[in-house]
Amino acid sequence: MTVLFSHRRPWYVFFLVSFSPYRSVDSTSLLNEAILRKEENNLEDEVPLKYGVDVSFPMHHIPSSFSASSCKYTEENRVCKTTPLTKFAQDRLDYYHYNFLKGCKAAFGEDCLRSEKERIEMAHRQPQTMKNMTSGLGFRKLRLPPEVFESILEFWQTNRHEAYDEPWPAGGTYINHWETPPGVVRVDNTSLPGGGYDLTSQVWEALRPIVSEWTGQHLEEASMYGIRIYKTGNILATHVDRQPLVSSVIINVDQDLDEPWPLEVIGHDGLAHNITMEPGDLVLYESHSILHGRPYPLKGRFLANMFVHFEPTRPDAPKNSPPIYRLPMKRSDKKCTPTLKQGRVMCIFE
Repeated sequence: MTVLFSHRRPWYVFFLVSFSPYRSVDSTSLLNEAILRKEENNLEDEVPLKYGVDVSFPMHHIPSSFSASSCKYTEENRVCKTTPLTKFAQDRLDYYHYNFLKGCKAAFGEDCLRSEKERIEMAHRQPQTMKNMTSGLGFRKLRLPPEVFESILEFWQTNRHEAYDEPWPAGGTYINHWETPPGVVRVDNTSLPGGGYDLTSQVWEALRPIVSEWTGQHLEEASMYGIRIYKTGNILATHVDRQPLVSSVIINVDQDLDEPWPLEVIGHDGLAHNITMEPGDLVLYESHSILHGRPYPLKGRFLANMFVHFEPTRPDAPKNSPPIYRLPMKRSDKKCTPTLKQGRVMCIFE
């Protein structure tokens, strides 16, 4: 999928590339290899360079610097060459440290670092234990059935003034809420005109066959979040969703943007794709194993999205059986409880 940046972004175009969640690759090493290939083959700067996670935004680790990735070392000295890719990577890292993280710490102190540690650890570890439910990229862009979109849009236009600041915990770093709190309108709020069962059931019933056909799975309703209103300057840190939010849908309800605000998705192919959406578009994605976020600040007034989540299940599964989307644990993955048995200390795996 082509990565689209507006004309306001730098003139060069990046192919955003990451790696399968089942292995971890150092992004700086990848940058070095890409730059070396480019120089050895006398390629121009216009040629896209591939890079892994932790470049557009920290996902698996927090890099300290990309400045050395474009340097060659000789016996006499160090010669550094700045390339569009390394400049982009360093600019993104500077934004993370001196804008995003600095702003959070000014508001909440060390709670921000704890939240970031949890986000990054979850993004790194959870996909390794999850089963992908689709054989393709792990995401798909479609159009919402017109009659369903009309119902959602009518609800939004009637109740958008009822939006309230979305509550976030102190130090929570999934959204830069300390700078601009996103808003939310609950679609299940029966006190709002058009809200409640009629609307939510229409959405559930319309999306279930679409997602079921895509995944090939029986689905149970997991969560239908209200319409979230992202505002000027908001970013959504790259993450994976908690269980049982597995087979998920983003619906673009409305937006007023100066330039596209892409959803960055790391596909099952290892590539990072920037997906732009218009009102009435929907994106299906495996949110339990697909890294996803919006790491670039929103330029415009707002973007309103609705979120719907399903859990794949097996109706005939025995009671208390593990979720079908969770990979069987290896012996080394299980917790060892030291136990004295027959005079020896042995591991009892739980």
